[in-house]
Amino acid sequence: MPAIFLTNACHILNKVDNLHAIANMNNPSLIMVTESWLNVNVPNSAVCIGSKFNIYRRDRLTVGGAVVAYVNANAPTTHLRNLEEDNKEVLWLLLKPPRTPRTFSAILVVGVHFPSGQSLENEREWNEYITRGVDSVLRDFPSASVCVMGDFNQMKLNTLCTRFNLKKSVRAPTRGKNVLDQLLTNMSDFYDEVMHLPLVGRSDHQCLLFSPKIKQKVKPTSRKVRLTKPCNLAALGLKLNLEDWNSVFQARASTTKSVFSQIP
Repeated sequence: MPAIFLTNACHILNKVDNLHAIANMNNPSLIMVTESWLNVNVPNSAVCIGSKFNIYRRDRLTVGGAVVAYVNANAPTTHLRNLEEDNKEVLWLLLKPPRTPRTFSAILVVGVHFPSGQSLENEREWNEYITRGVDSVLRDFPSASVCVMGDFNQMKLNTLCTRFNLKKSVRAPTRGKNVLDQLLTNMSDFYDEVMHLPLVGRSDHQCLLFSPKIKQKVKPTSRKVRLTKPCNLAALGLKLNLEDWNSVFQARASTTKSVFSQIP
């Protein structure tokens, strides 16, 4: 399972070096950054953190917001642009890592930045939009796992959790006393408890690291066993028949006689 790093950068251009250091230190396979503040005028080369990662973006036309993901180049990834809608800062990716649990054929990753101060009507619209998108992917990939992550601000997530049997991974506050950054997934059994890491630069959101559980490797033990093939059994029988057992029979008879002679 991929290790996942999630953060709200609040302008990524002045934190590229920080992200590069975090990637080297924690070795995540996926880095999801909300509030990247990227737009079409900023090339990928300006936010590159090494050849190890491919960059996927969902920019905003105005200042602020936006989402960017760094995915390990060894994980084949499809950017599902057909699911994007105007005025929705949502990044849709379908990952097919070289190895996943047998129950999952692929991983649907949805990076979300839900702006603060939205009305209940907008919140309901976003929930319906994400639900439609996840449903459409699961129709084509019914055994895909689901990871919906990002900065949701005050967006209610119970509907998404119920619909797709997802669990909230983050329980402690990520900004002040509030849990604004969250990861919803149906793969929680494969991950350890989320780790809260220090802020990136002057961002006021804590960074989150989701590390997969690593099965302990048991050192194999060697042992010798007798082969019981029919030819081996036949050879053993022949060997026993050719042996002279008279001394054995005589020893047994004398021992028995000695034991009975001691009985009063």
